[in-house]
Amino acid sequence: LEPETPDRTKETFHFYFVDEAATSPAYEAGRKGAIDLWVHTNREDMGVVERMQVGRHSPGYVGARFSPHHEPTTHEFQRRVARLLAGRGAARKTKVSRAKQLRRR
Repeated sequence: LEPETPDRTKETFHFYFVDEAATSPAYEAGRKGAIDLWVHTNREDMGVVERMQVGRHSPGYVGARFSPHHEPTTHEFQRRVARLLAGRGAARKTKVSRAKQLRRR
């Protein structure tokens, strides 16, 4: 998703197939079926996405939170990017006391 204006977002999909499934005429119907399914599923979600776009343009919108149930990987990815941009590196650092280090041996 690529926001273009407050009321318009461009969505681009890339489909990748591996080995013979990518180029063989024998798998052409399978490739088309996979893409058609994605297009159909995406269209089902279009109304929800459009309403979210309108809501985010509203003056009453003050930001959103990640859903801990549905978006933990997206949240973690954005945390890592933020840490890298802040110059702290992507690796999560944990402090381990010297006593705990010795007990592990």
